[in-house]
Amino acid sequence: MNANKHFKGLTRNAATLLSTKVADCLLVHSKEKIENHSSTCSLLTKLSSEEKAGLQYIGGYVLHKLHNKHVNTKKSPESEQAISILKAGKAGDQDSIQSQRLTSSLNRGGLWAITENAQSVFERTEHYFRDVTSDNNFQKIDVTSVISRSVHDVEVVSAYNSMLLDSELMINKGVAKDVLHTIIELYVKVRSFSFAKDIIQRHNMKLKQLKSKALRKEISRASKESEQQRQS
Repeated sequence: MNANKHFKGLTRNAATLLSTKVADCLLVHSKEKIENHSSTCSLLTKLSSEEKAGLQYIGGYVLHKLHNKHVNTKKSPESEQAISILKAGKAGDQDSIQSQRLTSSLNRGGLWAITENAQSVFERTEHYFRDVTSDNNFQKIDVTSVISRSVHDVEVVSAYNSMLLDSELMINKGVAKDVLHTIIELYVKVRSFSFAKDIIQRHNMKLKQLKSKALRKEISRASKESEQQRQS
């Protein structure tokens, strides 16, 4: 009805046709997002209690690390807003802190427990991280893909928006976007480091096992030769 108001300079028929096409494109895009979201949710990585505890620990480290970074920089409205967002991801009640057993067991006053909203952000990011590292033959972790998929994930955006509502300050959209990106980026970097460390440890264990087997064979062979010499 108001196509001419939105597309000034076009005839009524042309404006109506263009409005219809735009609406069709928006509907297709929305349906694709819903379908992709549904398929992602059904395949969301299920974490064991130990894995979830590790995720909570890393998540708390990420928020605390970024918080300290902004605290130690020159004060500005942007840094104050960033600090407020990061603090909104920190669990304040004692029950939540105690429920995160790895963090509570290692804590000496410097570790952060995280809220459910913050945990949702990290769980979705962990899902995408495992997706890109699921291939045993991959040569490089596609960090860019993990970050991009995470920041555009519907559940991540929803949980993060809830964090923004819990913030003590009004948050600028640009600041909110930057902080989300840095949170996910640091989490992926930490996970990449731990993932690479695990691979190296497994490789070293295999080498030790191979050396141990080779040593046992050598001892067995030497023992047989010695026995044969005594018999002869």
